[in-house]
Amino acid sequence: SSSNNKITNCSVYNNSWHGILLYYSSNAEIHYCNIYGNTDYGVYSYGHTVNATYNWWGSASGPYHLYTNPSGLGDKVSDNVIYNPWLTEEVIPPSELPWLYIIIPVVIIVILAAVAIGIKRRKKALPPEKPADK
Repeated sequence: SSSNNKITNCSVYNNSWHGILLYYSSNAEIHYCNIYGNTDYGVYSYGHTVNATYNWWGSASGPYHLYTNPSGLGDKVSDNVIYNPWLTEEVIPPSELPWLYIIIPVVIIVILAAVAIGIKRRKKALPPEKPADK
């Protein structure tokens, strides 16, 4: 069990059991995620209620729940999952991906390291060249 977990901007799909399983996790939130194609449940919560609004469940009709959304064609949700409102289209990732900010410093470091490795001082002076035989 844990508390105050936040899951945002992710894709959870094609798992052979539950996509997301919460066990007595209080104040959990899941937003702007693509949750679809999971075999048993997209989100299953034991014990505490999870706020899972604004997610794509694999269908514009929302997630399936036996009593609260029996016409939903998306992944199933358990009791204790607040899913309404849901997204009617898949979440599109932001255009600026965080990894772009990581690559630039790494490239600079690699270039600087390559330049530094290429400069090497000799410990001894080279012997003077012998004059060519005449």
